[in-house]
Amino acid sequence: MLAAQEAILWSDHIVWIYPVWWGSLPALMKGFIDPVFLPGFAFQKRENSVWWDKKLVGKSARLISTLDQPGWYYRWVFNRSSHNAMKKLTMNFVGIKKVKSTTIAPIRFSTDTFRKNWLEKVALLGIKEGK
Repeated sequence: MLAAQEAILWSDHIVWIYPVWWGSLPALMKGFIDPVFLPGFAFQKRENSVWWDKKLVGKSARLISTLDQPGWYYRWVFNRSSHNAMKKLTMNFVGIKKVKSTTIAPIRFSTDTFRKNWLEKVALLGIKEGK
C-alpha cells in the first residue's frame, strides 16, 4: 500500500479503469481504495471539527468504466452511481477536483471491432491527458 501511496503522490493524473458491478465499484477496487486513501495520507480530520483537510489537491483523474447495459440507461436511470461515488465521495473528498469519466458500453455483446475502437479512443485520451 505504501508503494501505491508513493505513486499517487508522484502522479499529477490518476486513471481508474473498472467494470461497474451492481451499480458500484468492484469489491477488489474498494478493497484497494480503503487502505490506501487513509487519514493522514489522502485527507486529515481536523481536531474537534466535522471538517477535514484535502491532501491530494492539484491532481486530476479519469474514470473509465465498462457496463453490460447501454451507457444512456446507466446515466439516465441509475444516475451513473459508480461515477458519482468515485468522483464526489472519493476523489473530491481528498481534493481531486478535475475528474472526467468515460463509459464503455454495452460490453456484453460487443464485437472485436467495437472493443478495438474503444482501445484506440482510450489511447488517444491518454495522449491528450498526458500532455
